[in-house]
Parts: sequence; C-alpha cells; structure tokens
Amino acid sequence: MQDIANLPWTLVELFEDVDDALDVFMLLFSTVVDFHAPVRRFTVRANSVPWLDAELREAMAMRDEAKTEADKYGLHSDREVYKKLRNYVV
Repeated sequence: MQDIANLPWTLVELFEDVDDALDVFMLLFSTVVDFHAPVRRFTVRANSVPWLDAELREAMAMRDEAKTEADKYGLHSDREVYKKLRNYVV
C-alpha cells in the first residue's frame, strides 16, 4: 500500500486525453503490481497415466520417507528398506 501511495499520481492529471491518462495510470500501477506479484508461467499437464494409481503413489511416498530416514540415520537396515521400496516402485 505504501508503494502505491508513493507513486507520482499527479502525472495522470497532466494528460487531457483520457486514453493517455489511462496509459500512464496503468503503467504506474502495473510497475508496483509486477514487483509485488510477478506473473509466473507454468505448464499444466494431465495426470492421465493409467499405471500411476493410488497404490503406487502410496508406495512412492513410503519410498521417499524411507530414503529420508536412511540418509538421516545411515543405518544399514534403513538402507535395505529403502532399496526394497525403490525396487518395488520401479
């Protein structure tokens, strides 16, 4: 709000043509908006692979959790559990 309040809004009043005044207003406003909320582009893809079902997703989550534990504690038993889950998911 402070950045918007600090903009030189008097520039908008300098133009007699409404279209020019609107262009200046949009330029001033969009600079602040673009700074605080930049546009992010991303790709949306369909999740339509038939082999990726709920059971496999759960196995993937368990595999990831086992890897985290194996890396964190470094126990041989944790590494073996991770390897079994990894091979199951693959």
